[in-house]
Amino acid sequence: MKSTALHSSVDTLSLNEVLIALSISAVTNPIAQVAYEKLAELDGAQAHSTVMVNKNDEQTLKQLGIDITSAPLFPSENLYYQ
Repeated sequence: MKSTALHSSVDTLSLNEVLIALSISAVTNPIAQVAYEKLAELDGAQAHSTVMVNKNDEQTLKQLGIDITSAPLFPSENLYYQ
């Protein structure tokens, strides 16, 4: 949808967009509500990405209290990503 309807060059969802979708889904979906309520338990967690995480996602992870490390590989050949 991002690439077709919104004409975005990036067709993946950002972490912030995923969290927004989760919070909207939590209103009508009990499983999503449980997942949303468990987000606070991620504080102090550690995570590793096999590709470099963009600055916005890294900032969101820090706000959730997740310490992220990543491999020095770009997620695509396009070096001009955000």
